[in-house]
Amino acid sequence: MRKFGTRSCAGSRRWSWFSSFVPRRKHLVRAPNDFTSTLGTKRNLANMPSPLARASRVDYRDPLITLSLVCHSADRTAVDAHGLLDEVGGLAMPKTAELMSGFLARSPEQRNIRSHWGYDEVSTDAGLGFIGWGFEPYQPSYDLKALAVESRSILAADRYRADSVRVATEIAEAWFAPETPDQQERLRNVLQCVKGAATISGKLRPEHHPRNDVQQFTIFLAECSNENDSAFLESLGTGNSPRHAVIGANEGPSFALAVARSFMAGVESYETQEMIERFKLPLVQLLRRGHRLTQ
Repeated sequence: MRKFGTRSCAGSRRWSWFSSFVPRRKHLVRAPNDFTSTLGTKRNLANMPSPLARASRVDYRDPLITLSLVCHSADRTAVDAHGLLDEVGGLAMPKTAELMSGFLARSPEQRNIRSHWGYDEVSTDAGLGFIGWGFEPYQPSYDLKALAVESRSILAADRYRADSVRVATEIAEAWFAPETPDQQERLRNVLQCVKGAATISGKLRPEHHPRNDVQQFTIFLAECSNENDSAFLESLGTGNSPRHAVIGANEGPSFALAVARSFMAGVESYETQEMIERFKLPLVQLLRRGHRLTQ
């Protein structure tokens, strides 16, 4: 496992996870929703007064999520979180300082980023960082986090950029089109027995649509209980819905689903059913790489 720290790359690629907390558009950015944020050093942790000083302008949970990641990083890099936050608290607004002291008074379990704050560690080429955690049952037999991280390359090679990567998520029944009550019942059972799932959200690049901000593109990855279950999901998740464009793929017990739609009434979806089928091969290739991890 690689050491925690800043990324050592030239130019703008030289940055730390804490840059994700820099205030944007006069409000505190919520905790990073992408795995590329690497854990910081003491110098990076010391930069926290700027975003937290604006805590009164945002949802109270924003600084708490920030604090959970700061304290986790401090613990993992042998930095004294209490000393750091005591020093920072003297520069913060009164309500923010109160949040800091109150957070430090919580038990280790209450400060745990996975069980309470919706994040977990993930290993990447840039080092260790954070990935979203969705609180659903998660016991895959291979490194589904790595596969979810790798799926970003599918988006980058197309017309999207990855907006968020989360594991321990679920796949909703609404994305499938069962035709009979028996299929509906089996679908519910198969989804309940999934060993683990990941959700990767993509954002359409603005040059491809004037309303790219209302275009949803989501990739779901899952390890099913067996090959029959993943094949069943693929059969129900391929071009059968009038509400959205969808394409499914499976390899062994692994399953992938790409879904696209416009979520604003009156705005056409960028992706059509015919267009989204270009993702079939990249998803199959991704699943094959993941399936080999189970061998």
